Amino acid sequence: MKWTVEFYRTPSGRRPAEEWLSRQPKEVQARFAHVARLLEEYGLDVGRPHVAPAGQGIWEMRAVGSDRRMLYTVARGHRFVVLHGLAKGGWEIPDHDLRTAKARKRDWRARSAAR
Repeated sequence: MKWTVEFYRTPSGRRPAEEWLSRQPKEVQARFAHVARLLEEYGLDVGRPHVAPAGQGIWEMRAVGSDRRMLYTVARGHRFVVLHGLAKGGWEIPDHDLRTAKARKRDWRARSAAR
């Protein structure tokens, strides 16, 4: 079964991770598009160097060869929801970026359950 990759939407309809991605260099956008295609085709079987667990149900999508990352979660119905984009300065994902992704995940799940 095929998977889908979608962007988190705020209650007002904004897609902050997609907005962040649109401001990145075209090469970085192409790398994320490649990883998204891998996720759509292979789902949870995609691993390093393309994706890695970030903890607490958050995964890190990597633009291999750059410091750019996108954080996502796995959702019912064979979906990945991209929550947040960042430039990673070191080995660890900064706490504020993880907090942002977790808050968006909670919001997305709460609003999805209410539908």
